[in-house]
Amino acid sequence: MAQGNWKDTNGNFINAHGAGVLYDNGTYYMFGEIKKGKTWLVPGQNWECYRVPAGGISCYSSKNLTTWKYEGVAMTPIIGDSLNDIDTGKVIERPKVIYNKKTKKFVMWMHIDKKDYSFAHAGVAVSDNPIGPYKYLGSIQPNGQMSRDMTLFKDDDNKAYLIYSSESNNTMHVCLLSDDYLSPTKNWSRILVDRNREAPALFKNKDKYYLVTS
Repeated sequence: MAQGNWKDTNGNFINAHGAGVLYDNGTYYMFGEIKKGKTWLVPGQNWECYRVPAGGISCYSSKNLTTWKYEGVAMTPIIGDSLNDIDTGKVIERPKVIYNKKTKKFVMWMHIDKKDYSFAHAGVAVSDNPIGPYKYLGSIQPNGQMSRDMTLFKDDDNKAYLIYSSESNNTMHVCLLSDDYLSPTKNWSRILVDRNREAPALFKNKDKYYLVTS
């Protein structure tokens, strides 16, 4: 990586915003938002809500976390259907993927929203292969709660959790997922209450959990 320019093995700039990384069978897979097209400001907002068309989710692979091969579009957006969650006029952010050993499926969760961020849902997609294509299954507000910036965490016992900013980004929630990782359970907790935290990343080291947020 030279002078801040991060390119794939084809010499193209890596396009994987809000990325998440999956390690599977000796290979790292990176998934991120595809950002391209004209940038525009959403009118009527009291903050700088700049958008580009939702380009779907990209996938890159690597053996060493330094050299990345472009594997293609893991999840393709829908064009011209304003009622569809993954239409190019919507928000598709922060994709994260984990593998379910029981179902032998790769499961992707992501932040799904309207252009003004009033929808606040978590979307889920599934694939037989790490690079996709991923089939979008729909979105939900876990236990009726807002879900924006989010991540996934798979524990040593193969239980998986969705961690997300909620309550207008004032408080984070941690929610246990179902055994197939495709839906939230009613087992959830509020954490960092009224701390206004976003962009969670959770990892475990020597039986202790660490949560990094912004």
